[in-house]
Amino acid sequence: MPKGIPLYFGKSVNLKCLKGIETFEIPTTEGLKEVCYAAKIERKSIFLPWKVYVDDYVFAVKGPVSGYFKTDETTIDSLQTSEQLPKPLPEYKLQGFELIWGNALWISIGLCVIAFSAEIINKKTKKTNF
Repeated sequence: MPKGIPLYFGKSVNLKCLKGIETFEIPTTEGLKEVCYAAKIERKSIFLPWKVYVDDYVFAVKGPVSGYFKTDETTIDSLQTSEQLPKPLPEYKLQGFELIWGNALWISIGLCVIAFSAEIINKKTKKTNF
């Protein structure tokens, strides 16, 4: 298989820190961790992505080791009280390319249906002209 063609199976997760919110530290079992408030974007794929959506909002770990911590109301309230997080919290909106690539399977199927329909119509019109 060619190296340049990405084919995906299953679910993948991407973390996007929300713009305009500074990084901050939260207490964890391993000590203080520098995190950002992030959207957890999930993409489901069968060869190509067929669904993309914002699954949840999490605290994404900054640094060489990636990962995230789930948010809870108590932590969010205390971070908003200390003005580390804004009130109300912003929402992440999927951008144009994310939506197009996240639905690439459906777009590909639609284009195939259009192409096959056009070919069938083209063959029928050629038969009737002769």
